[in-house]
Amino acid sequence: CVFILTYYSFLCTKMFICAILVKSGKACFTERGAVLLSNELEIYRRRYIPAELIFLKDDEVLHYEPGKLLVTRWSTINPKAAFATGTSAFFIDKCIKVTKLRDEHGNFCMWYCDIVETEETPGRIVYNDLLFDVIEKPDGTVQVVDIGEAADAFDTGLITKEQLLKGMYALENLLSSIRDGSFNAMKKTVEDAEKL
Repeated sequence: CVFILTYYSFLCTKMFICAILVKSGKACFTERGAVLLSNELEIYRRRYIPAELIFLKDDEVLHYEPGKLLVTRWSTINPKAAFATGTSAFFIDKCIKVTKLRDEHGNFCMWYCDIVETEETPGRIVYNDLLFDVIEKPDGTVQVVDIGEAADAFDTGLITKEQLLKGMYALENLLSSIRDGSFNAMKKTVEDAEKL
């Protein structure tokens, strides 16, 4: 009986905290329960070629489920002719980042997928670009790019064997999802977030 009362008290406290977070705009309810939505989350991007670690201070966090999913909206740091803005979904457990790119007028440009590994700590995410990229153009053609960069990064010791293998497995999973059509669910996650 004491265990049941203690557990009930724990659940009530948890629900109260969730309600406060939702009311304050720092969380929302999904089918999985309360999910953190906080722009106090710091996001960093690590590239190996060129070597850089950048704080993405202007990225807007639209959705965050630790260990599962991070969705952000952003504008380019440096102006580009090909695209100006993007909405990205990080499928953390799959090591895949899916981005819908748009030009300065809001027109769709392409889907751009990065293979990334994500380091999560409270209030901070660092995603490491593992160099394998996949582009899906508006006409549906798919292009795999930067495989040579991944090989070079491994040869020069910039990434470990474990990172190279993790990147290769994630790339294969992404290409399989494009072939079997399950990639559409990933794209839908991004498109749903664009409406927020």
